[in-house]
Amino acid sequence: MTNFKIRQILAALLLAIMTTACGNEDIHNGKTPIARVFDSYLYYEDLGDLVPKGASPQDSTSLVQQYTTVWVKQQLMIKKAELNLTDQQMDVQKQLDEYRNNLLIYKYKDAFVKENLDTVVTQEQIAEYYHNNPDNFILNTPAVRCIFVQLLDTPEDTYNVQRLLNFHSEKDSLALLELCREKAAKFENFENHWTQLAQASNLMSTAVSEKDFALKAHGINV
Repeated sequence: MTNFKIRQILAALLLAIMTTACGNEDIHNGKTPIARVFDSYLYYEDLGDLVPKGASPQDSTSLVQQYTTVWVKQQLMIKKAELNLTDQQMDVQKQLDEYRNNLLIYKYKDAFVKENLDTVVTQEQIAEYYHNNPDNFILNTPAVRCIFVQLLDTPEDTYNVQRLLNFHSEKDSLALLELCREKAAKFENFENHWTQLAQASNLMSTAVSEKDFALKAHGINV
């Protein structure tokens, strides 16, 4: 179905509801119909909180029109499906029951967990779990926290970076980071989080193997 035909149908449906709604007030139970597709009606009361408070008249009108258009297209697709599917294909009650049951079970479990689980975990509890379960924290690959700096060929900058690397005060760390951002040709900061050695090593012109890393970590030069 082309967009042009859909627009024609929408226009006809909206026109039909405008011209027939007043004469069929008894079938709407006091509700205000704003769109109709065959025997299905969209009521003003169905919009709920669709339009936020404080919205301008133009925005309100646009939101309602968009919602109505989507609703009409959906109803047309449902009707087309009903016309083209067999009775057996349209019998979805079993799937609906299964979905409902699964949804109820999920909501029950979620409510039970929220009601019975103490989600406040102290730093002492985290430390205790870490020390009691060291095997759960064994890495399959080395991880590092580091600063990668590739400097331009400027002796003064190289000296300043090396000097600041030997100090560990917060002031020196901030000065180092600022210098790297301003002077470095390439700069990556992994100081505040662990990253895999392979990822950090990829930044270097000569990759560092896990073996070399392990030896250097134990004070053995390679």
